[in-house]
Amino acid sequence: MNTDQPRKRRKLRSLCYSELKRFTSCPKQFWLRYNRVDEESVTVETPEAAKGEVVHRVLSGQDHPRRVKKILEKFQAEGILPPETDLVAMEKDCHSVIKIAQEQKKADLSPKTKTEKLFFYNFSFMSKRTGAKDECTLVTKPDRLGEFEEKGKIIPEIIELKTSDKPHSSHLKQLLFAAIVYSRHNLRDKWLSGPVRLVINYASKLIQPEIRFAGQYRLEEYLEKEVQPVIEEINERMETEDFPANVIPGRCKSCPFAAQCDEYQTSLTQDSIL
Repeated sequence: MNTDQPRKRRKLRSLCYSELKRFTSCPKQFWLRYNRVDEESVTVETPEAAKGEVVHRVLSGQDHPRRVKKILEKFQAEGILPPETDLVAMEKDCHSVIKIAQEQKKADLSPKTKTEKLFFYNFSFMSKRTGAKDECTLVTKPDRLGEFEEKGKIIPEIIELKTSDKPHSSHLKQLLFAAIVYSRHNLRDKWLSGPVRLVINYASKLIQPEIRFAGQYRLEEYLEKEVQPVIEEINERMETEDFPANVIPGRCKSCPFAAQCDEYQTSLTQDSIL
């Protein structure tokens, strides 16, 4: 009797924007983190992310401003921040960003609610690869939610704080992703009526907040062109566990999975030979 059972096809069950961005940047890093090759869950991956993590901890009330120095020292001890990092300068930078963000919040007169709530949307679609119905739960947790009044109408508003010193196209894409999940959360297949106001606040007085409006068409277009193809590619690669590394030495050396990445280690060996 043949007892061999066909292997059940692995599929992506959930996806947040940071995972989507990670996969498009380096499929190998996405896969290593997805399988948690290290014993501890990695939450901070780069020096820039470390600064953002510190700022968000303080602004959300999870940590006190007096603990900024200790958090940075912990990140350096864990190897997230290189040994040569000037912790005094970074601590000063963190406090400056926190102060600006707090001033922005006080100047904002529209009602806002700081959210720690996760929003979910069970995204179902017809796979262009297999022709079969597929699904994946999209997840988001915006920095702040609120309402904006314009011409007597109340418009839902999603706000993200960025500690980056310059705008990036991924910032708006993150908000579009959040707007999709938020507008469909617990609403089944119904969208919120009207637009969603998207606000990116940069923790720098030199950069003005970026404000956009996203209506149903724009959100559906982003979902179809930017999100669904990534889900389908991940599912396809899961069948063979083929997730190649996008080796960029300057970036890879700060990756928390550099030691487990064969492609990166090979590139170091080749460089040493040359």
